[in-house]
Amino acid sequence: MKPKKIISFSLILILFFFTFPLKGEEWAIYGTRARGMGGAQVAIAKGTDSAYWNPAGFAFGNRGTKKNPILPVELQLIHIGAEAAVTGNFLKDIGDLQTTVDSFNGGLTGLQSRLNALNITQSDISTMMKLLEIMGRFGKDSSKGALVTLEASALDLQVGNFALTSQVTVYGGVNPIIDFYSNNMFNTLQQFGATATDIFGVNFNPATANPQTPAGQQLAQTLDTLGGAALSLDQAEALVYFAEQAGVNVADPQFQQILESAVANTAAKNTGTLDQNQTGVFIKGVLLAEVRGSFAMQLVPNVLAVGGNLKLIQGITFNRFIFAKDAQNMDKILQEIYNDLDRQRKRTWQFSIDLGVMAKLGMIQVGLTGRNLIPTQYDTKVGKDLRIQPQARAGVALNLDWIVVALDIDLNPNGSDTFSKFDSQMISAGVEVIPLDLGIFSLALRAGIYRNLAEPREKEVYTLGFGISLWMLTIEGSASVDAKAIKSGNFNFDYKNKSISDIPDRLGFSLSASLGFSF
Repeated sequence: MKPKKIISFSLILILFFFTFPLKGEEWAIYGTRARGMGGAQVAIAKGTDSAYWNPAGFAFGNRGTKKNPILPVELQLIHIGAEAAVTGNFLKDIGDLQTTVDSFNGGLTGLQSRLNALNITQSDISTMMKLLEIMGRFGKDSSKGALVTLEASALDLQVGNFALTSQVTVYGGVNPIIDFYSNNMFNTLQQFGATATDIFGVNFNPATANPQTPAGQQLAQTLDTLGGAALSLDQAEALVYFAEQAGVNVADPQFQQILESAVANTAAKNTGTLDQNQTGVFIKGVLLAEVRGSFAMQLVPNVLAVGGNLKLIQGITFNRFIFAKDAQNMDKILQEIYNDLDRQRKRTWQFSIDLGVMAKLGMIQVGLTGRNLIPTQYDTKVGKDLRIQPQARAGVALNLDWIVVALDIDLNPNGSDTFSKFDSQMISAGVEVIPLDLGIFSLALRAGIYRNLAEPREKEVYTLGFGISLWMLTIEGSASVDAKAIKSGNFNFDYKNKSISDIPDRLGFSLSASLGFSF
């Protein structure tokens, strides 16, 4: 290896070393072949997708011989893909919240009017305890929320070791935010009942309306203390009793915290009422439109190659907060978000680089890729700016021409700046089989699996894909779905017409069409 090549290779490895401690966004599965193989591509990247997975891949491929060299050309006409990840039963909790708010006669406003008049029903108080329990769920799960990734590209071109590609990627995150302390009084009267044997207008028998669990009994004692003269022990016990009857786990620390806060605030009359509570979800997103110029070279002929991308990136950010109290108007809220995009978004231009190394050792291939090695930052209208940090990923593969088996892993955990409660470190495995290759026509079948090692509660995600080539044209498709969806048979996020618990945690697809030829 020539000295210049040794220096270049060493500098790349040093740069990788310094990126390992950093955390970027989740390494999205870009490309139809990649999704079909579970996202295992770093060691086997080829064609225009190499710009994303490993730019060193541009240096390999059929180059012919010295006497008869071949210049490979690929034009990817179009690629689209999407993936949604929902963690911590987030959609289930959103659905439960919407159902609970809808069940109040007149919604939260109607409930608040009855609380102020000390004239609620037993159904009201049971549902109200359930509402507090659901609100508490949003504060106790370190990984509750949703992350959506969309990507698209068109007219990507590779000519030999050079490539000019583009990519539009959208990261959208939903973060739950719970308001434990402000705006959670039951009413403005500093009263919990008109008499010692009613709670907000619901009469109870002190001899029977008692907590049935030790945790409930202890909670009632605490509420009695917090309520002071405004709340009797009988009323405190009745309040906990009704919560138990509603199926609430009164031993849950988050439920205890929000109920204790509501009782203390009502007795002291020092906050707003429940219908003004600030619990909700914060929607944050960024659209990254990048144009990449790529170049790769072989350091050791047919054995070792390096490659890189120089890329110009435009980032467009978006922020919006949705209050839980508006859950019953969700369709209206979504329309408002769409109409509000222009006012809420902000644009920023940035520059970064990607680097890759690939080695072919007989049937074994290995690869190492670093993306976004120059961190970028994008201005936002509200809150802190979004940062896209470097990522590092390694892969190994067994390539036997008609069958390829590949394995990838993120070298460091990634933490989403779009969804602050979401961590990821993906391990991916996949296989590609070519059962039919007739020259002008070929068929590729793919399957894979990947899992997020940083979130143990996430299930495995299974993938399938295909590629059909006819002369110069290649059409590819692939899909991914988690184990829970396969078991239940539900493959969409239709929370209105299906049980929330049956909705997949991860679901994705990719489609592409490309032209390939050589000179």
